[in-house]
Amino acid sequence: MGALVLTEAEVNPVMTKLAAGGIEVTALHSHMLSEEPRLYFMHFWANDDAQKLAHGLRAALDKVNAKKS
Repeated sequence: MGALVLTEAEVNPVMTKLAAGGIEVTALHSHMLSEEPRLYFMHFWANDDAQKLAHGLRAALDKVNAKKS
């Protein structure tokens, strides 16, 4: 189980990669009104081989525009 906070532009690419990696998106919603940029909360779940899921999650995270330290 996990959750990501995404911008609108990140939602579809991340959802596609999660699904391809065998990870199910269980919810997508927003908690706030009129924020800029618009943020979406994506919840996901999977139960499978740990290495397979790690690769699927990594592929999804590669679609997030996050600053890497």
